[in-house]
Amino acid sequence: IISTIASAIEETSLEITGQPGFWYSIKAGAELDGMEEGDRVMAGDTGAVTLTVPVIKVGGEKSKKAFYKVLINLKDKDKVPSVE
Repeated sequence: IISTIASAIEETSLEITGQPGFWYSIKAGAELDGMEEGDRVMAGDTGAVTLTVPVIKVGGEKSKKAFYKVLINLKDKDKVPSVE
């Protein structure tokens, strides 16, 4: 996983096996405090999940440092009801 992410020049896909019914996503950024979560993908019956791994760019060039975190979620962030 680390070599796939580190060698990516452009956005790439990462295939993992997860627990069926759970949502998975990647949080990424050039700084720990500036990480943003990508799209959440639900693991299907086989547990197969394909996540999009962004290439972190600073000033238009690939950053020399990047932080990535794979998240396991109970819900899709876009389908969580808003509270007003």
